[in-house]
Amino acid sequence: MSTFLEPSPKPVIELLEPKIRKRFKDGRGAGTGKSYKPFLEVRDVPSKGRVHRRPAITHGRIVHLLSDLELAAFLLYDWASIVVDIREQFPCLLILRGKLSWLLYK
Repeated sequence: MSTFLEPSPKPVIELLEPKIRKRFKDGRGAGTGKSYKPFLEVRDVPSKGRVHRRPAITHGRIVHLLSDLELAAFLLYDWASIVVDIREQFPCLLILRGKLSWLLYK
């Protein structure tokens, strides 16, 4: 029988934790306006789909969009006069086993 179907010895989140920690350490997902660094960039995510990198009118930096739907939403918000900042690929806090974001408190 193939080992492909056997469960992983480690939970997936433990395999991803070092990469997530490194992104936070590098300042990803932080900043505002032109100084904002997206948590994920186009080159970080392998994809067979379409991705987009384009300049923003709102703050003048290149935004990293991972789908056509994100592009459509971005274009709508980028042209809206009341929008002052757009932060794509913003990291959400993880809630695991009842603990708030082990990434920030470990």
